[in-house]
Amino acid sequence: MKLTNLLRKALYFSQKNHINNQQKTINLLKIN
Repeated sequence: MKLTNLLRKALYFSQKNHINNQQKTINLLKIN
């Protein structure tokens, strides 16, 4: 039970980081 919760949190944070990285890339493209 605890293991699946950890996996869900890991997936959530990795997806969140991926979205943040995409937004940073888009912002850089807009500046240039």
